[in-house]
Amino acid sequence: MPDIWLTLLCTPSLEEKIIDHLLVSVGTRIFTSATVAAHGLSTDALNPVERVMGRARAVQIQLVVEQQHLEPLLDSLRQEFPNTGVRYWTVRVSEFGEFM
Repeated sequence: MPDIWLTLLCTPSLEEKIIDHLLVSVGTRIFTSATVAAHGLSTDALNPVERVMGRARAVQIQLVVEQQHLEPLLDSLRQEFPNTGVRYWTVRVSEFGEFM
């Protein structure tokens, strides 16, 4: 089965909770997190300073997950973090490895 690169975009306040969730989830291989500037969000989701700046502080979490574990992982994230505005997208990974 091919691997999938899953990107999650969340608020900084959710970062630790999502990381904790991923650490115990089946199928996650490796992941990273970084603070990013999110553009294009609905102005309703932005505070006044973010509206002026045109961007919001967010956390981007990227992980490689086995294809067969993707939907169960997404389902568990949907159940754990409903109505939180967490966004996601996926990309098929053509190669995955480690230099030894």
